[in-house]
Amino acid sequence: GSGEMHEISNMSCFNCGKCVKVCPYNLQVNLLSRYSEYSLFEKCEDYEIDSCIVCGLCSYVCVSRRPLVQYIPFARREIEKMKAAP
Repeated sequence: GSGEMHEISNMSCFNCGKCVKVCPYNLQVNLLSRYSEYSLFEKCEDYEIDSCIVCGLCSYVCVSRRPLVQYIPFARREIEKMKAAP
C-alpha cells in the first residue's frame, strides 16, 4: 500500500552523497551505516556516531532506500555493550 512508511531495501550504497548533504551535523552517514552493517563499531566512533540525533533525514533522501536510521542506534547499542564488557 502507499502509506507514510518509507520502503527500505538492502541495496548497496553507491555513495551518491545525498545523506551526507542533508545531515544537519555533516556526518558521513554513508560510512557510518556501512561500518555498522559490517560490525566495524570502532570506526563508527571515529566518524562521530554520537553526534547523530536520529532525525531521519538521511533515510528520507536515500536513493538506495537503505535503513540508515536503524543502523545508527544499532551501532550505538553495540558500542555500549563493548564498553560495558570487562
